[in-house]
Amino acid sequence: MKHIEPRTLLSVLAILAFALSAPQLLAARMPAGTTLGAETLDTVSSQDRVGKKFAAKLDRYVVVNGTVLLRAGTKVVGKVERSRALSGPRSGPLALDLTAISSHGREVPIVTTQAFQPESRRGPRGRVSITSSRFVFPHGSKMQFHLAQPLNL
Repeated sequence: MKHIEPRTLLSVLAILAFALSAPQLLAARMPAGTTLGAETLDTVSSQDRVGKKFAAKLDRYVVVNGTVLLRAGTKVVGKVERSRALSGPRSGPLALDLTAISSHGREVPIVTTQAFQPESRRGPRGRVSITSSRFVFPHGSKMQFHLAQPLNL
């Protein structure tokens, strides 16, 4: 049997230990409440059916504890949660949520809270109100969402 030098054995063990722990070192956690600023890549309308998906991208970096976890331009997928397309209990003012984010070449499911809703009446400090029954977010519209649950990337 061939003799292995202790220094070589230690090097091999160190490399093996690093390889086994690398996924944990590279994993990142975004806490619930993290704000995700998004810019639509598709047009979204208050007349779209509930469940319709739309494409968007992050419009700014997501930084947690001084570390950039997601870059501006990262693709996200959203969904119409409520709209005026149908009558019934789910009909109402347009409400949108994000449902997935692209990370390391895969689509990661996410849950957002405080789904985006356009104002239906005049808000504080004279914000613009939406009074028509149809509202359209054209391509390039910006909106904010908040993570409802922590997200491990």
